Amino acid sequence: MSAMVVSSPLHARSAVELKQLLDDGSLTSVELVEALHARADETEPRVGAFAHQFRKAALADAAKADAARRAGGELGPLHGLPVTIKENVDTEGVPSTIGMRARRGAVAAADAVVVQLLREAGAIVLGKTNVPQTLLSPMETTNALYGTTHNPWKHGHGPGGSSGGEGAAIAAGSSLWGVGTDIGGSIRVPASFCGVCGLKPTWQRWSNLGSNSVLAGQEFVLSQIGPMARTVDDLILLMRALDGGRHAALDPLAPPVPFAEPGSVDPTTLRVGFYEDDGFFTPAASVRRAVREAAELFEAAGCEVVRFEPPNVEELLYLYFRGLTADGSATLFEALEGEPFIPPLKTLGRIARMPQQARKGVAKAMGLMG
Repeated sequence: MSAMVVSSPLHARSAVELKQLLDDGSLTSVELVEALHARADETEPRVGAFAHQFRKAALADAAKADAARRAGGELGPLHGLPVTIKENVDTEGVPSTIGMRARRGAVAAADAVVVQLLREAGAIVLGKTNVPQTLLSPMETTNALYGTTHNPWKHGHGPGGSSGGEGAAIAAGSSLWGVGTDIGGSIRVPASFCGVCGLKPTWQRWSNLGSNSVLAGQEFVLSQIGPMARTVDDLILLMRALDGGRHAALDPLAPPVPFAEPGSVDPTTLRVGFYEDDGFFTPAASVRRAVREAAELFEAAGCEVVRFEPPNVEELLYLYFRGLTADGSATLFEALEGEPFIPPLKTLGRIARMPQQARKGVAKAMGLMG
């Protein structure tokens, strides 16, 4: 291993940097996987980001990747790079429980399309990361099967959800990058809480086949698989490697849209809208400042930048939650029958079980209290 690699911890480097080290022979995949295992040994007792670690399989796959590199020939764009997968995304031979005891036997018969494409690109699956029970918790990641995931930056604080295990693993350095899912912030919130990067692509830009939900059949608000990583450049590398055409070959709902390289877009053709406050959830001053700074960067790049106020946000949220619970939460309660609710779901459960008139009364009282 080169002196440059020794001088800086591998777990603190970006995937783009590590790919370069693998490609130029300064690093082997076995060394990289071992470094991430060592980091997990150090961080997992206080973070708890993983639901499953595939240590033997990952080391075996890393050894095969190194042998293939030595043999020469064509290699995938992610050859020898480790990746982690959110627990509700199918990985062959491993249960996708969604943090629910009743699904302990829900062993995946095959990889999700995104996992299949990652493996075809040469990636090595390190393990599956933790989720909150049912995935319906944007702030905390906890369940009765795998326990509680803590924020790597401050023990006792939440990493966000529902891709909280993924965000925590990347921030802790026990993963380089990985796959999350997002319906109402489940990639974006953990990325924010944990100080990493995340992207919710347009629906079906990445195939969702093999992504499990407790709200089967709910199609009003759709979940989307997407990447999480340490840097934006890492996100670009993942999006490029899993080009849309490859998803379309395995999923008829995925459009055969090729990845657009960031440098290929003429910014003068773009019209960018922004707002600092939606009038419902007022963000912190630091968030408003970051939005303004981003708008200024777009403007400096030549984009047409337009400030606007989102209309009817309260009605939007009303419709959003009505859509999620259009069956009166019957599907959710059926799935949770006999299971204790995690704390974030207890209040939701009590409200959902109230008669409609009682819910209206509670809503009115809460409105009067501000």
